[in-house]
Amino acid sequence: MPLVDFYDEYGDLMASISATDLGIDGQGTTWLSSNPPYLTYNGTYFAVVSNVLADGSFDIVGVATVDVINGQDLPPLLGPSPTPDPGPCGQDLYNEQCIIN
Repeated sequence: MPLVDFYDEYGDLMASISATDLGIDGQGTTWLSSNPPYLTYNGTYFAVVSNVLADGSFDIVGVATVDVINGQDLPPLLGPSPTPDPGPCGQDLYNEQCIIN
């Protein structure tokens, strides 16, 4: 059965599930069903559907977006660390007020 990987807006893999059913309806539309993935945060996820090949590699056969609304906002990306407080001596190690005897 195909594998479905769900990526968040930052490109992080958030869930991976196996399809439980797969088929084509009378109009040529392919459908896939599975147990729902556990996606914690609100937002748009990218679903990547792959077939597992005999050698264990994956062949991407489709992509889609999935909107999740469950009440929890995605935390922001961590930015650069703030500059630490240099204290009263700053970077001047030879300041007379900072010399420890």
